[in-house]
Amino acid sequence: MSFGLWQVGGALGKWATEFHECVTDLIADGGLTFDLSEKISLLEKLADALESEPETIDVTAKGSMLALWILVVTHVDQISIVSYKYMCFRLMSATLRRPEFKLQRMHFDFNSQVRAASFSSPSRFYLPQDVRTEGDREAWRLIHLYRKLLSDTFVYSSKLLLHGNQSPTTQAFCATVAAHAFFVFPLIQAPFVDVSTWRYCHHQATHVSPLHLTLDAVVRAMSLQTHTEFMDVTPDLFHWGWLAKPSDPTILPDDSTWRFLVDSNDGHLFCLFVRAFHDVVAAAIAASDVHVSVVTWEMVPGYLKLLQLFGLVLYDTLTASLASSSPITKSQELFPITTTLGDVVLETATALTANGHVIQLYLPIAIAAISTASSSSISASMAAGLHRTLRTMSQWIQLCATDSPHLSLNAIDLFQNVLLYPSYVNLRDAIASVVSILPAALAARDDDPAVSILVWAHTHMQRISVDEKDVLAAALLVHFYALFLHWSPRVRTCMHQILVYQLFRHARHHLHLASDPAVLDAWRADAETLAPFCFDKPALFSDSPSLILDLSLASKVDTYVYALQQSPQGLYPEALDIFVHVSLMEYGHCLGTYYDTCAAVETKRGAALEPTDVLQGPDLNSLVAQHHDHRASTRAT
Repeated sequence: MSFGLWQVGGALGKWATEFHECVTDLIADGGLTFDLSEKISLLEKLADALESEPETIDVTAKGSMLALWILVVTHVDQISIVSYKYMCFRLMSATLRRPEFKLQRMHFDFNSQVRAASFSSPSRFYLPQDVRTEGDREAWRLIHLYRKLLSDTFVYSSKLLLHGNQSPTTQAFCATVAAHAFFVFPLIQAPFVDVSTWRYCHHQATHVSPLHLTLDAVVRAMSLQTHTEFMDVTPDLFHWGWLAKPSDPTILPDDSTWRFLVDSNDGHLFCLFVRAFHDVVAAAIAASDVHVSVVTWEMVPGYLKLLQLFGLVLYDTLTASLASSSPITKSQELFPITTTLGDVVLETATALTANGHVIQLYLPIAIAAISTASSSSISASMAAGLHRTLRTMSQWIQLCATDSPHLSLNAIDLFQNVLLYPSYVNLRDAIASVVSILPAALAARDDDPAVSILVWAHTHMQRISVDEKDVLAAALLVHFYALFLHWSPRVRTCMHQILVYQLFRHARHHLHLASDPAVLDAWRADAETLAPFCFDKPALFSDSPSLILDLSLASKVDTYVYALQQSPQGLYPEALDIFVHVSLMEYGHCLGTYYDTCAAVETKRGAALEPTDVLQGPDLNSLVAQHHDHRASTRAT
């Protein structure tokens, strides 16, 4: 059978018809009992279709999908060639994810009530509707068959876990099946919750730490967030219990499967299960088209227990990367943290930020890890770990803000919108933790720690709330001279970019900094053409609560720069005098670029810039990388 029609964007029913015909031919040709090598290409195309083709309403095609699943789950244990077995895993995983077999597609009101036959008893005026006998019988037949096949697949995958030392492909398959079975068979959820609770409490009892108190408090607060409408619109997370049978617990005779997923191996299987669990929940929410205000991930059975346990692994990962100053013993780790596992943990954590509220759990963990790294000296390995931690925190925070509705102040790419992160992203404690390392970073022999901190501040300064920005700006300006006159051009570049582009919530030239024309005048001879541009502007009218903060910061910057420009002769040692001159020239170049761009934008627009038009600066990471490449080439020479 040719699959040419699948490659053409024709009618949606074409692929379903060909899929049914191919499955029929496969079964008629002996299924998977012989000549499997000749059928592997056909199986691969079937898997491609299951993974990529849209949902079909063709009942015959749905039956063919389940028939293929029956064929695979029946014979997969008899297949010895690893690549062929992996293809079977792929087929089963793709089928159990198909939307055709989700309760969401049944369009059944699981909360409806029917009038009782008798009106004699007002207390029994309404009775629950039995969903197994109402609605489309054929659709329910397919759903029940789906449950049976998932049950058989879960039993098979549980046996695979008992062998141990499974390949990553096998582990991913087992994690995917277990995550789906968790929701389809609610009667097996209790053992998982028990195992997760035991694992966490055992760690808490043997390693008393403020981290546990923090996690408990955050999880307790998150568990209070409920919304019954969320349950109504996501039946695949909450309503499979309607179809439960007394025999369901027999598919999990003990809790060994959950123990393997949570406690065994080297941690990779646990991360795969966390990721698969998240994907199931995210897919159910996406299919429901529910408004974001209704979504409450924390109501999902087992979700908070799994997150709480994953939080300990995340803490171990972040702490291990900063282990040069505060080593973590192997007995304290849930899993041995290797470089590979650390990467997997951070990737999993970043993927979980699709639930924006999870940042409430992540930030305290990152802060606790950073607090263990406070030291008077920072080694090279600790600097790398600090850079990795801060970069990961930035990814989490920015991903959380991506799905939040914001008002765009300007559609032009040259401007950056002064938008607050969602209210659940509170960076006050994170700022205090990060800035506490700055003195040690400035005293380090390498500039990487200071650069990491400044890049982190540059990334978030425009987006955080006014009071948090006040804390961060004050913490940085305390070290103004140490940063502005630092021996590293990368550190100076970061500081200059922050001062010019990120420090203020209003357009800089509207704030009328007195130091700007003086710096520009020293930087280039034609600065007088820009000096009027700095001052000849309308008065600044703004009802923004950040205006007072901006004016205060502008006054401080003027004072600091004036002290550098007007310092008495011989106040600084000769070597430091050189840094004063060089840094002021670099700062002037940064200012000149800013005002040139402002003038060009106003000329192009034919109108003056508004006070809220905050210019978007160049990419700081690119500037830092250029200095790094230049330093490397100089050393090589």
